[in-house]
Amino acid sequence: MKKLLIVFSFILTAQVSFGQSIFDKFEDNDEVATVVINKKMFEMISSISDEVDGDDAKEFASVAKSITELKIFTTEDTKVGEEFKAVMKKYIASEKLVELMRVKDKGQSVKVYVREGNSENFVKELIMYVKDTDGQNVLMTLTGNIDLRKIGKIADKVKGAESLKNIKVKTK
Repeated sequence: MKKLLIVFSFILTAQVSFGQSIFDKFEDNDEVATVVINKKMFEMISSISDEVDGDDAKEFASVAKSITELKIFTTEDTKVGEEFKAVMKKYIASEKLVELMRVKDKGQSVKVYVREGNSENFVKELIMYVKDTDGQNVLMTLTGNIDLRKIGKIADKVKGAESLKNIKVKTK
């Protein structure tokens, strides 16, 4: 019985420690600007869809309803930018995310990885890493039940998300 209790304690401890993201350590770094939007904020955003006219607002509200968390980390510090890249690569390998797309144009590179969802048009997690010629590094994580078709439609309306509008959905 004592062994069972010890094993259960280890399993519980492991589950609790995974509650925090590997990327959360960047929040405490003075060289990193951080934006974190949690599920409650997305629920508030989606609730305004009834009060706002326009297809764009309704589309955005529909997407917001499916998102549980958005984290954006930005830095111009070269060392921290390399750390973004290293932590992201480690996370992608350990969590078995797949590359969705990669864009390189005029010194800017964008890489997008996803954790596949329950169907081909949905993902549970999307990670985007952007490195710009100006030395700007951006690491973004988005979690929820995300419809890639809707993300692609609204991406051209959201500053900084232009690369997402090029996402193509797999068809069978």
